[in-house]
Amino acid sequence: AKQIKIDSLENALKYSKEDTSRVKIYHSFFILTDSLIYAEKALKLSEKLNYAKGIAKSSEFVGVYYYFIGKYDLSLDYFIKAMKLAENGSDKKLLAEIYKFIGFIYRPADPNIATEYYAKSLRLCTEIHDEISESYLLSAIGNVYEGSSGIDEKNNQDNKQSALEYYLKS
Repeated sequence: AKQIKIDSLENALKYSKEDTSRVKIYHSFFILTDSLIYAEKALKLSEKLNYAKGIAKSSEFVGVYYYFIGKYDLSLDYFIKAMKLAENGSDKKLLAEIYKFIGFIYRPADPNIATEYYAKSLRLCTEIHDEISESYLLSAIGNVYEGSSGIDEKNNQDNKQSALEYYLKS
């Protein structure tokens, strides 16, 4: 089925103009293949067309690619670029995704900043009724609390209780 989709996209690419529809085809290729080449082609064409939503989504995809290969600094640069554009747009789902990934990047070094981004993403997911993403984010926040150790035993116990509450909500 994946190969059929790729074949269909290749055919669509042959007949598409160099416009926003081609950007969307590149995005579909990236989703199917995780290939940086398609994310970069989409980004380059979006910039040429001055297509802000395409630049934001393409930047997010480039950031996702670098995130999953462990190049977090580079990934964060692309997420911040995407975030700035997405915050000026109306695509709440895109912005929620970007906030989530920024949270992932910050979690090991600064759980408080990670939680802020998770909470921003969660608010947007609640607004757009994306229950699957809401559940995932509640779990991510629970993970932050579970991984936090308090200075004293009481604080540590509070963190474990908060983690459990988020997991149950999830």
